[in-house]
Amino acid sequence: MTTVAIEADLYRRIEKAADAKRASVDALLSEVIQRYLWDLERRAIAEQSAVYRRLHPSLRAEYPDRYIAMHDGEVVDHDVDLPALLGRVRQQWRDTPVLVTWVGDSAEVIVSRRGFVMDAAQ
Repeated sequence: MTTVAIEADLYRRIEKAADAKRASVDALLSEVIQRYLWDLERRAIAEQSAVYRRLHPSLRAEYPDRYIAMHDGEVVDHDVDLPALLGRVRQQWRDTPVLVTWVGDSAEVIVSRRGFVMDAAQ
């Protein structure tokens, strides 16, 4: 078990919130931290999406009709086979947010989310 130091006043507020939710402090903190990390990951993907849209013309020239994986504004992998690309991205990048998208005629791609798999409508 890991110990984390929290200010006494903040801890009292956490206890009060946990009581109101009828949850343990541990459960509440786990939920809050998971939501915070999810939000950070969404922001990172949004930033990568903005980079993708800005770079789309050059990406389209280099990776036409392919899926790409972008991290920190760089293409780190690409493939025509989405499941193969996703497998490599998951293996190499684990919990790091990496944008995986189709490089088609338009920088705007309609995406639907199914669990943790994203399907792009082309």
